[in-house]
Amino acid sequence: PPLAPGAPPPPPGAPRAPGAPPGPPPAPGAPAPAFVRPQDVIPAGLKAKPKLPANKLKNLHWTTIPNQQVADTVWMQLNDKEPKLDVPFFEEAFAKVEKAAVVDAVAKKKAARPEFVKLVDDKRSYNIDLSLARFRITPEEIRDAVLAMDSELLNQSHLQKLKNCVPTPEEIETVRSYDGDVSQLGGTEKFFLALSDVPNIESRVDVWLFQQSFDELYSEAQRKISTVKDSLRDLEGSEMFQQLLRLILAVGNLMNGGTPKGQAYGFKLATLKQLESTKTNDNTRSLLQVIVQHVNKHAPAIRNFTNDFANLQEAARIECDPCLAEIRNIVGYMNKIKNQIASFDDSRSSIDKFKKVMSAFYDEKAEKVAELQRVSDQLLVDVDRICAAYGEPKGKTKWENLLNIFAEFSEMYLKAEKGLEKLRVEAEKALIKEEKEAQRQAKRVSKPLIDPAASKGAAGMVDGVFDALKGTAGSKSILEQLKARRAGGNVLPSRENGLLNELDSSSVEETSSQPPVPAKPSGKGFPPPPVGDFRAILKKK
Repeated sequence: PPLAPGAPPPPPGAPRAPGAPPGPPPAPGAPAPAFVRPQDVIPAGLKAKPKLPANKLKNLHWTTIPNQQVADTVWMQLNDKEPKLDVPFFEEAFAKVEKAAVVDAVAKKKAARPEFVKLVDDKRSYNIDLSLARFRITPEEIRDAVLAMDSELLNQSHLQKLKNCVPTPEEIETVRSYDGDVSQLGGTEKFFLALSDVPNIESRVDVWLFQQSFDELYSEAQRKISTVKDSLRDLEGSEMFQQLLRLILAVGNLMNGGTPKGQAYGFKLATLKQLESTKTNDNTRSLLQVIVQHVNKHAPAIRNFTNDFANLQEAARIECDPCLAEIRNIVGYMNKIKNQIASFDDSRSSIDKFKKVMSAFYDEKAEKVAELQRVSDQLLVDVDRICAAYGEPKGKTKWENLLNIFAEFSEMYLKAEKGLEKLRVEAEKALIKEEKEAQRQAKRVSKPLIDPAASKGAAGMVDGVFDALKGTAGSKSILEQLKARRAGGNVLPSRENGLLNELDSSSVEETSSQPPVPAKPSGKGFPPPPVGDFRAILKKK
């Protein structure tokens, strides 16, 4: 709303009340009005609030209405006059009580601890302080060991930790620009200030760590390169493998005769995998197993190519790109050392041993590194040459992929030999089983129920028949044998079948025409009983 009649205009620079007309513009050349905070603007029509209290009280955490928005609210009427307020009463109730100083062991320690000046990020400073605690030497001793290139005091493990702690050029500039009491600096800041005396501290620690790790790095890279080089040589020099490829080519042309794929003069290396998946008519052997059988029969020396390929599997596990990256890393560090030696300030030679130590190292190792790089470059040329020799594209095949083709084929060939040996053992077992079954069948031929040789005369025959019918210990009687054979589905001869029926019948009548046989006396010379009827005698028995 517009200002009330007679109301003073707002002070210069103060925000206008809503709807109020703009104030007069500042006079030309007059200074700009001072900025007034919104909370200091007195709402139109109201008086300034008194600044209370004289003493500090507890605060009431409330949310106030901005002064510019008080108009047209109930607060315009509520602020027209101040209520009578018993200030001492509220001051007594809400006056701030100063906490008594608690003096204990922790407070004493904290009070006695000096406040150090921190110039480095807290997290980085904390990590560096932890690392420095493991060195157990002062920052100045670390600096002196770096200048003296003392590998006994700072070994490879120490340098690895130191590499993560050395200051950057910006951090060195920060601690050098500090003009206060150096004793008040924190541990990290003192460490950075001590190392600021070493030129190119980051790069120096980096190449020094490489110098101490060189033998390990070089040996590993040389081992990988030598393994790949020897494997490529074995691959190219295997005469037996060449003969095997000639045989495979002939077999392929034989199988593809009369088709567009026949009469070929070569095949892609991927064909070697197809030898294992192609099966014979009876699906018992693979084409590779048939080729192995042919080799064993007509050219057994060819299978020795697997001896030539014995180290290919190990070489195939060495990846080309990471191996070459390791060599490039070694070459890069050697060049870095060479440049630092060239830029070394000789006036520091009395206190700084970097040039002396690193020059001796470079002169000793530079030729070995150069030779390693030449061999690795030649490997790439050799791989391209072998790829071209087998009709494969050059420049696209990594050595691990090339070697893996031949290593896998060698494993396939050995696997085919084992498969054939397994088939041979199974066939022998089946043949032995058939022979044993034939022998069991031969033993099943019927044997005479009564041994004629054991029967002498009629009485002996009767005794033999009786024993056979009765059965002896550990053997079955004739009746049991015949029943078992008939129960098993065997057709008995008519004589044996009739005897079984008659012995098994309960209606057989005993012949009474024959007089009873008297008991045999114990004395000698008793005449043998007459033979008479066979059945009657058998019944008497």
